[in-house]
Amino acid sequence: MQLSTGSAGQALLEVSTEVRDALIAATGRERLTSLLRELDADDLRYLADAIPPDIVDHVAATMDVHDRSWIALVQAYDEHSAARLMMQDGIRLRDTHTVGDAVALIRRQGNLPAHTDRLFMVDTRNVLVGAVGLGELLIAEPPTPLAAVMDAAVRSFHPSDDAADVAKAFERYDLLSAPVVNERGKLLGRVTADAVVDFIRTSSANEALALAGLRKAEDLFAPVIASARNRWPWLAIFLIE
Repeated sequence: MQLSTGSAGQALLEVSTEVRDALIAATGRERLTSLLRELDADDLRYLADAIPPDIVDHVAATMDVHDRSWIALVQAYDEHSAARLMMQDGIRLRDTHTVGDAVALIRRQGNLPAHTDRLFMVDTRNVLVGAVGLGELLIAEPPTPLAAVMDAAVRSFHPSDDAADVAKAFERYDLLSAPVVNERGKLLGRVTADAVVDFIRTSSANEALALAGLRKAEDLFAPVIASARNRWPWLAIFLIE
């Protein structure tokens, strides 16, 4: 039974890299375009490296200006950069807000972005000035200025930082989320622990495949002869021994 376009798009986000690449390769262009249109900008960005660039551009062209700019920004960076782990930050607090203002903003939003443990604060120029944990917002009195409860020592990353270094920092500092800023300190987005876990899982899987003489997903789903050709140096070593 064929999945609906919405369900199929979500499935691509959940399956392993190997299965996802195989599914995309087996999906017709028209069907692939239709199911990708059901995704938001962050999800399209997440899948972009596995999709033909012209299809990504075609789908992105149907989005609003903000989302198109977002995808173009992320795609401009190396595939192993922090930018590729980054998602848009849906709620940004201003340094002039009070706790009551922040709570009201969250309520108007209707829901918190996934994996939110804190919200980031910016000034009038969108420069990152600090972060406020959700616990502080619950405990502090509504008239309290956010500046009085914020953490100004926020560990941030640049979009060009190596993704592996970001992963190490998340482990070292026990981070659940972290802001990404440009060279002027302006907030671009955030990296969350689930994106880091996905990166680590994919990197570990690729390293394991390399040790076995495989080349990522193409070998898992390749014909026997092609797969054997990729692995023959390793097979030869074992035969000699």
